Amino acid sequence: MLDQKNMNTKKQLVKDDTGDTVTMAEKDYLSDLESFFSDKWGETKLWSHDLYHHQRVWQYAKELLATKEHSPGHLFATKLLIGCYLHDIGMSLATGEKHGIFSRQICEEYLLSQGMYKQEYYDLLEAVEAHDDKNYSETDTGNRLHLILSVADDLDAFGHTGILRYFEIYTRRGIGVTEICPLVLKNAESRYNNFTRHFGSYEDLVKKHSQRYWVLREFF
Repeated sequence: MLDQKNMNTKKQLVKDDTGDTVTMAEKDYLSDLESFFSDKWGETKLWSHDLYHHQRVWQYAKELLATKEHSPGHLFATKLLIGCYLHDIGMSLATGEKHGIFSRQICEEYLLSQGMYKQEYYDLLEAVEAHDDKNYSETDTGNRLHLILSVADDLDAFGHTGILRYFEIYTRRGIGVTEICPLVLKNAESRYNNFTRHFGSYEDLVKKHSQRYWVLREFF
C-alpha cells in the first residue's frame, strides 16, 4: 500500500463514483445490445472478435472509468457501452484493418432501432469508426469516448487471450506465419504505449496490464 506521502502525489482509482451511471446504462441497454450483436453477427466464425471480445472490452472500459478524470455521466456511460459492444460488429462484413466504417454503419442502425438521433451520438459514431486506427492519429482530438474505447480494445489484445486473438485475425488476413511475430510485436507495443501515455500514472492499473502485455510479448 502507498504511504501517505505517495498518496498525495499519485493519482488514485475511484472505487464508487461511476457505479450508478454504469449500472443504469447496463440495466437500460446491455440485454438489447447483446441480442442485437448476436443477430448481426449471425454465423460469422471469428472467435477473436465475437461477443465475448466485446464483453471483455466493456469490462476493461469500466476499469478505465474508475479513474478520476474519466468519471462519466449517464449519457457518456451509455454511449461507451454501445461503443464497446458494437465497435467490431463490422467484422461480420469485413475482417481487414479498416472495419470501423462498417461497424459505424451497423451502430447507426442500432441507434435508429432505439429511437436515438445519430446527430446526438456523433462522438460515439466517430469513436466506433476510428477505433481501428492503431497509429492513434485521432486519439488526442478531445473525443473521450474514442480514447477510452480505443484503450479498452487495446487491453484485450494482451495476455494469453491476445496470443490467440492475434494468431486468428492475422492468419485470417493472409499474413504468413513467419511475418506474424514482428507484426504482433510492433502492433502490441503501439497499443501498450497508447495505454501508458494516458493512464501511466495509475500504478495498480499499469502493473496489472503490463504483466499481461509481457506475457504476449515474451511469447512472440
